[in-house]
Amino acid sequence: MTRLALLLVLALSACGTPAWRDAAIPVRPAMGFELDRYLGEWYEIARFPNRFEEGCTDVTAAYDLNEDGTVAVTNSCPNRDEMAEGTAETTDDPAVLRVSFAPGWVPFATADYIVIWVDQGYQTAVVASPEAGLGWILARDRQPDAARLEEARDVLRANGYDPSALIEPVQVTGL
Repeated sequence: MTRLALLLVLALSACGTPAWRDAAIPVRPAMGFELDRYLGEWYEIARFPNRFEEGCTDVTAAYDLNEDGTVAVTNSCPNRDEMAEGTAETTDDPAVLRVSFAPGWVPFATADYIVIWVDQGYQTAVVASPEAGLGWILARDRQPDAARLEEARDVLRANGYDPSALIEPVQVTGL
């Protein structure tokens, strides 16, 4: 757990934009985003390459509201028996969450996770962290509708990402 969190912090602090992200195109947060509808468990359907999730399958991300108004973030990689627990704070834009997986005493260990799209039923979402060139397609079910996935890829393109670089981890039914 600690190793995964440390790797996440290091990856987010790395300089440079990867080849699959055109930094000249601004990332636009989702309009009308509702955090309470976004909370809950999501399956990672696709991600851009990153060191902290290398080899992970059956990846999930869970978002739960804490009593103090922050959001508990739990990312799991069960095939490596790893879990990263962090905290997110809302910003002036509800679709932008400032996330940290590091202990509070570690400076500069936050990154903006921007929900750039969520479908009308909050069943599929696209999350980006443009400073690090990171991005994910998330869904409420392990095998979402192909049309929703293509819409998610279109959103990535419009926000400066090249979806051909996406990794689609295995999601095993029934875990």
